[in-house]
Amino acid sequence: MIDLASIDRPVWDEVATQAMCLYSDVDDTLTDDGKLSTAAYAALCALRDAGLRIVLVTGRPLGWAEVLTALFPIDAAVAENGAVAALPGGRRVYFDDDAGGAGARRRAEAARRVSRELPAVKPASDQALRDVDLAFDIAETASQPEPVVTRLRAILEEEGLAVTRSSIHMHGTYSAGDKAKMAARVASMCWNEPAARIAARDLFVGDSPNDAPAFAFFRHSVGVANVRVHEAVLRALGCVPWAVTRAPGGRGFAELATALLQARRGK
Repeated sequence: MIDLASIDRPVWDEVATQAMCLYSDVDDTLTDDGKLSTAAYAALCALRDAGLRIVLVTGRPLGWAEVLTALFPIDAAVAENGAVAALPGGRRVYFDDDAGGAGARRRAEAARRVSRELPAVKPASDQALRDVDLAFDIAETASQPEPVVTRLRAILEEEGLAVTRSSIHMHGTYSAGDKAKMAARVASMCWNEPAARIAARDLFVGDSPNDAPAFAFFRHSVGVANVRVHEAVLRALGCVPWAVTRAPGGRGFAELATALLQARRGK
């Protein structure tokens, strides 16, 4: 991973000026200690004012994504690690047909097993707002020891769920979607953009292992500085970000926004 500020100026200028959309994670990418800072929100507004599309791509629930799409200066929000997306006008897009029926019953059974075997592990505080994803709190309000987190992953995998880990939650889903696949679907639905085009032209910014599919998909992916905590995991997955900001979290997002805007203004 190379420092964002050390990228050759002509290379960065080309990347920054050709991009039409910035895809961004939320927790610990836009936020600092769970809060959205003035600097990060101002950066979102400045990017949108400069003509960039903005799509948030998060492990947070559909309920959050619908609010973000309605109120924030963004074009869409991918939620639940790519299982579902909120589009303008209140539209919902599911990656596959896992929201109800058998999928819901299987998720409930898996959640009950976690509760029996790991009673100290609690569902994420936003679980009630999720349609497809099971999320468990491992570092948001209560920090779980690593052996417990490892066992939690094993239980979810034994139940047949696809498992991803963010900086605060462990996620399990029966959906085949991920952050990259759903980002591509949103681009196709909203702007008739093929996946290969957005992968080559646009930018993604994130911070944790559940961003791995997007780090791998986008040629020019950026990690905020706190991604370095997960560098070994991401290297093992073969999907480290192309560049890394010097600042973490929302300050890192603002750093990326400043670099993008300066290049697009020819400064």
